[in-house]
Amino acid sequence: MPKFSLKKIFYAFIASCFFVLSIGCLGTEKKIKKSSYKQHSPLKYTKKLEFPISTRIDLADKTQIEPQKPFTLSVTLSTNAPTSSLKGEWILPPNIKLLQGSLSQNIPSFKNTYQITATFETSSSDPQQKIMYKVTDPSTGSGTGTSYHLFSENSLRQEKRQIYKRSQENIKNFSKKHLKKVQ
Repeated sequence: MPKFSLKKIFYAFIASCFFVLSIGCLGTEKKIKKSSYKQHSPLKYTKKLEFPISTRIDLADKTQIEPQKPFTLSVTLSTNAPTSSLKGEWILPPNIKLLQGSLSQNIPSFKNTYQITATFETSSSDPQQKIMYKVTDPSTGSGTGTSYHLFSENSLRQEKRQIYKRSQENIKNFSKKHLKKVQ
């Protein structure tokens, strides 16, 4: 009696399943073509509604954020179209206080970019702390916002830069290696 390994039996089972499935699928193409479909109008391209302004928060003084020491954040608003007057608002967790600047601002009409800065102080070194900035258009009620993670944002951006740099080097090395083989 021949010996069969469990591995060979498993592969034979999988092969037979694929065979049975392929036989079951034969002829379905004709059935689909023969069936009657209700004709629909051609699909139309739709685009997600977006607020015409993008926001970004950066650490203005490029210092390390530490508890009980002031730090300055800068919000940059960018747009390609002229804006109407907007309302901006800092949203702070309980353990962060505003030292300089205003929690809410009336932002005048602007083209291209507009910048707002404020100085804060935190009483905690909780790595989950984040400050948010919200921009709304009072006439429509629509808006956008962004957040800044106090103790991880700089390290995350630095890691992203390093990953991007490594990936560019890997692509370059891969291209050199495989282009030589092709030529």
